[in-house]
Amino acid sequence: MEALRRTLAAVPAVLAPVLAAVLPPLLAAVLAGLVALLALPLLAGGAAASTPPAGPAPATPAPATPGPASPAPGATGPRPVVLVGVPGLRWEDVDAATTPALWRLAGEGAVAALSVKSVRGPVTCPADGWLVVGAGQRVAVPAPEAPEDPAPDAPDPGPPPACAPVPEPAPEPGGGAVVPGVPALVERARADDYGAVVGLLAQRLAATGTCATAVGDGAALALADQRGRVGRWLPGDAALATGDLTACPLTVVDAGAVVEPGLLGPGPVPPRAEQAAAADARLAEVLDAAPEDAVVLVAGPGDAAPADPHLSVLVASGGPYEDAWLTTTSTRRLGLAQLTDVLPTLLQQLGVPQPTAAVGQEVRPAGDRPPPAEAVDELRDLDTAAQVADAARGPYFTVLVGSQIVLYGGAAVALRRRWAADRGTVLRGTRAAALAFGAMPVATFLAQTVPWWRQDHPVVVLVAAVLGWMAVLTAAALLGPWRRSVVGPMGFVAVVTAVVLGADIVTGSQLQLSSLMGYSPLVAGRFYGFGNVPFALFAAASTIATAVVAQPLVRRGRRSEAGLVAVAAGLVAVPVIGVRGADFGGVIAIVPGFALLAMTLAGIRVTLRRLVAVLLLGAVTVAVLAVVDWTRPTPTHLGRFVQQVLDGEAWQVVVRKVDANISILRVNPWLSSLVPLGAAFLVLVLMRPVKWRAAALELAYERAPGLRPAVVGATTALVVGALVNDSGVAVPAAGLVVALPLVLAACVSALVQADAGARPTGGPGGPGGPGGPGGPGGAAPGGAPAAAGPAPARG
Repeated sequence: MEALRRTLAAVPAVLAPVLAAVLPPLLAAVLAGLVALLALPLLAGGAAASTPPAGPAPATPAPATPGPASPAPGATGPRPVVLVGVPGLRWEDVDAATTPALWRLAGEGAVAALSVKSVRGPVTCPADGWLVVGAGQRVAVPAPEAPEDPAPDAPDPGPPPACAPVPEPAPEPGGGAVVPGVPALVERARADDYGAVVGLLAQRLAATGTCATAVGDGAALALADQRGRVGRWLPGDAALATGDLTACPLTVVDAGAVVEPGLLGPGPVPPRAEQAAAADARLAEVLDAAPEDAVVLVAGPGDAAPADPHLSVLVASGGPYEDAWLTTTSTRRLGLAQLTDVLPTLLQQLGVPQPTAAVGQEVRPAGDRPPPAEAVDELRDLDTAAQVADAARGPYFTVLVGSQIVLYGGAAVALRRRWAADRGTVLRGTRAAALAFGAMPVATFLAQTVPWWRQDHPVVVLVAAVLGWMAVLTAAALLGPWRRSVVGPMGFVAVVTAVVLGADIVTGSQLQLSSLMGYSPLVAGRFYGFGNVPFALFAAASTIATAVVAQPLVRRGRRSEAGLVAVAAGLVAVPVIGVRGADFGGVIAIVPGFALLAMTLAGIRVTLRRLVAVLLLGAVTVAVLAVVDWTRPTPTHLGRFVQQVLDGEAWQVVVRKVDANISILRVNPWLSSLVPLGAAFLVLVLMRPVKWRAAALELAYERAPGLRPAVVGATTALVVGALVNDSGVAVPAAGLVVALPLVLAACVSALVQADAGARPTGGPGGPGGPGGPGGPGGAAPGGAPAAAGPAPARG
């Protein structure tokens, strides 16, 4: 702690006493918490997954503080289960007048929004959704083919429907049926990268001697075995009697769908309200015939429109499902579950073990929810936030990339020309713009603190919130006591970015979901922890922030202590990324980043042997974290990869990562283009003083010895992250969005200081030494820059 107190001597005198009193106990508390975080799964025998956040979504206010986690619903023995599916049903369709049966069921039971994303985009067809219920894994039926060229005199058949209809079963003697085309779906899914097992639910029920009844076409598809056979089947329009729903422990009912024009073919469809009311009438019939002790699940397994995905309805009633939110460890969020969680929930209630091929987790009640009307409003807000964010994300990234290109071009002109008497104004304007764009990513997360999704014009409020936070952070970076340092303003933005993202991950990722640079519940790639883009932002910001904090030690010649600061920061970052962030590739990437940062700060020469050792250290670290996570009952991505290695499925994961890296070049070429553009700007503008007459980067390196290690550490983490992550091409692109504007701001600050004839503060001589506070070229006791002779001309 004494070393930390000496480091604080470089901080302005007015802040040093406060920081010296607060930082040591705070650092000790953080380290103690991280040790407890890592040790808890082992000490408790991997008892329980992390407590879900206290709200249905980060984009909605917390409904209530959850109480202790509820016991596993299946713990008291098997129960009869009835699943009612209504593809396309959304919470906006549910109210007391239109859907009275569902409204009453939601008021008595537990509720959530259901993410129905499957392997085919952008929508999940009703047939896809029913197939996922039976497979417990993402899978889809083939898309309808375009009709053959009609005869010249034949009418135009129009475009094919977005979705193929659910296959109609063929009845068999004895009450069973055969769903056509299922064997072909089995082979198709087997060859897919996800390796879904079509008919897994039927397979597991048959292995345990558990019978099931299917009512309707979709239910038959969900309960069909790999030959397409269903043991008990009733047509969708059959009148239900008590004996029909009590004959087997499991009953699955297709209550119809709520679809919009074009999804299943041309022609008009009834209004949504009429379709929802018809499905609700079928639900009422099911509730009348269901066993009294049955657990009833109502889900919307599919989307309603050809190109407009939404979150669907999920309600559970009976047994332990009373007056609560629903949650699952696959999302770690109150009020949000995935379609792949339905199969594990059915099996858990029936007392049937879950197969490893099912990737979802049991849906369970957790936390107290508000009255039904408020709960439904919050679930609608969750869907609204997802819709708005997804619609705005494309234009946002276009503006982001375009503004970065404008920044690079404007900076190139600003640094090339001398501008005569206006040079200082131009440089300061360039620095302000660079800081603003460097603060733009974290501003998109801080914008989640404003309830923009509840406004009449949510997009306008969202944009205003982002711009407002950008202005606040830029002003603070330029006006704070750190403004006199070359790296002070950039360090402020980097620290804020790293702290906001790190704290958000530790506290449940409340700012990530449905944010412009976070993840989407509609895409359903991730629901907690670090995605590729947030990881890249955190990696770049945390390495830069660490280098800026350690720079005063480097100036005083205490390089080994500066290296220890980087080691300590890395010890904090690794569990944040690997344990709370559940980012498999992120750990592999961040360890070499911080290791090289520590080496360069400590003045240790980086050789090939040491570089290989650093990379091996990253691999060993992630392997240890993965094995520890694997021992838990509900492992994250890290632990599941260990199981995939043991099951021989790791190659499929590698193939998916390669495919994702290739596809992102096609899906988001604008973001990917930042990598060559940023590299060209760095080399041609900041590192070519002869051609451009602006030795900006070298001058910044001279005046800020922590800047070069920051560039090395951030670059290493981003490059390794690109190699080991799925869609990894996005990692360096997203990292450059933060790193390059901040480096540019430091370079411009160095030029401003050089033009003003000032020398870097906090020089090697320390306070009072050359370049130090109170010394030649340093800050005068009153805080103003001391007089100094002109610096060598740098253009």
